[in-house]
Amino acid sequence: MIEDQSTLLDKSSGRASLKSLRTRLPDAYFVVRFMSGRERWAVSKTASVWLQLVEVAESCGEEGACENTSCAERGCESRDERAGVIRSITDYLGRGEVTGKPELDGFEAVVGSAGFSGGDLADAACAWSRVMEIRRVATWKGLRESLMGVAQPLARAVGGLTRADKRQIDHPTTRSQLESWCLGLVLVAVCVRARGMWEGKGALLLPLDDLVKCQLSESRLSGETRDECWRELMFDQRDRTEKLLRGGERWLTAVPDARSRRAVTLTGALALLRLSALAQGEPVTWGRRIAALPGAAIDARRLVRSEVPGQ
Repeated sequence: MIEDQSTLLDKSSGRASLKSLRTRLPDAYFVVRFMSGRERWAVSKTASVWLQLVEVAESCGEEGACENTSCAERGCESRDERAGVIRSITDYLGRGEVTGKPELDGFEAVVGSAGFSGGDLADAACAWSRVMEIRRVATWKGLRESLMGVAQPLARAVGGLTRADKRQIDHPTTRSQLESWCLGLVLVAVCVRARGMWEGKGALLLPLDDLVKCQLSESRLSGETRDECWRELMFDQRDRTEKLLRGGERWLTAVPDARSRRAVTLTGALALLRLSALAQGEPVTWGRRIAALPGAAIDARRLVRSEVPGQ
């Protein structure tokens, strides 16, 4: 269990973090509603900080000069400058300084209790910034190496937030399983952004050998049949993600709390649901999230309707 920290349980701060997730990361919001109070605040607080860091990391996906008009107007930041901002944010939050954003305040209590550092999130965000600079990648092996730079520090944070047994989670096999699971989530994030990056900046974040396997080409991704091509490519990525998540879930043997284990399983299910919806060109509704729940969850309908406006 996460220790009873008053800053974690502060109602205004906790509600602000949940509100941030509800609008910006609805899948995570759905998952945390099934966690106990202390874990819920810790995960929602960490996720809110992660969203802030990602916003900086994605502020400009170009290294050096940028032709994007909005970037030019505000002054395009280099990779090193973005990394400096990211680390300044985590250092500031780690000291317990008040930010004026209640969804971020109290993060120092989370890292102090859960046993990971703000530097882990900073390392992951800096690696994500480098991923956003990719213009072409030849193989899955090449992309995997880049994404592991994000997955490995995230794995340290996930292990801390789930209160995984330290002796077990430090074992090379279990650690590799956890990193594989996190890699699956990072790949989903890439897929969510892939089409927008291609159509907006001409950057192809997915491996070129996957296009060959699906008998696609860059010209077809921009042609009249582009919707069908992207659909096929997304289904292919879903199969890869499922292997990463299913194989990686074995690390859950190191997590003693049943609610945390269920949250991890649900997170994986929602990640696959998002890729399927992306391939089909359909939204991920709250009803579809409920259907993705492992086993029967009658209380989920009551929970979602009471917590989500319009349900």
